[in-house]
Amino acid sequence: MAAAAKTMAPAPSAQKREVEQAHKASRLKLGDRYYVLSQKWWAAWRDHVAYDDGGEGLERLRLNSDDAPAPGPIGNEPLGIRVRGELVLREGLVERDDYALVCAAVWELLEEWYGGGPAFPCRVVQGASSADLGVEVYPLRFDARRVGRDGRAADADPSEPGLVVSRCSALGQARRVLEQTVEGGFEEARVWVRAAAEEDYAGPSTAGEPRPLSEKFWGRGPDSDDEGEKEWQLLEGDDEAMLGGVPAIFACREAPRWGALVEVRARQTPGGNDEWPRDLIREKWRRKLKPGDAVDARDSEGRWFDSVVVEVEEPPGTKVKVHFKGWSS
Repeated sequence: MAAAAKTMAPAPSAQKREVEQAHKASRLKLGDRYYVLSQKWWAAWRDHVAYDDGGEGLERLRLNSDDAPAPGPIGNEPLGIRVRGELVLREGLVERDDYALVCAAVWELLEEWYGGGPAFPCRVVQGASSADLGVEVYPLRFDARRVGRDGRAADADPSEPGLVVSRCSALGQARRVLEQTVEGGFEEARVWVRAAAEEDYAGPSTAGEPRPLSEKFWGRGPDSDDEGEKEWQLLEGDDEAMLGGVPAIFACREAPRWGALVEVRARQTPGGNDEWPRDLIREKWRRKLKPGDAVDARDSEGRWFDSVVVEVEEPPGTKVKVHFKGWSS
């Protein structure tokens, strides 16, 4: 909701001075709050007070205008879109083209003088190292589905909103948030995640609204393949570890959209399942093995050898006897 101005804005020169002081006092620190601000509104305010934020070319030329009018209330409305009743940033916005980032102290001054909004706060997060800090404009957004007994993703629930989780969240906390998408009792749960690429969306973007992920992405439908299955990574690690730093996330940590598969098992519950459902899919190649097939096999010391299948016990894939090539027995 847009806020009303709290005080009358001081003279342009005083506004410029206060914002400069607030900006100079700010230092990028982990957890600090920043705000997304309409670039169009920010440019109008900079013209009004002759404020130079380090822009180049046309941005600097605009500062030479004389007696530029006050910009009016902060106009962030075009940056947002409502998704299932929640106001979120449109997908695909570009810094300096669509928005500027200002520290909390600058935002509070501008909001006090001009009102308007809405506010889109974001946090400073850590990147690949403790010295690599940046503002997380788009946190990780997960579309989550439960895994069925057959190991496949269940149907999408249209009423289920995407789950937004910061890269700085603790892994244990993030896992619990994702596990809560599964209804009913279960004893154990584990979560698989996969970053979405452009080809994984179903249809083009409409006015920046988050797009659904394709059924192929979820391993469903006639177009699904084993290659896509390999992209899913088990979300595991120390509960206190930073989400953005765990192996399943780190390699693609800049990707804003993710899929999450939540699978459960209930070994002590009547009618429950003893095995993890996704193991049925990930190990299905073992069930197709037959004597004479060439495989790579690892010995008890962890060494890999070219091998040949000698015997397969029933049911298929449970135990496989192999012969290491080059060995006498």
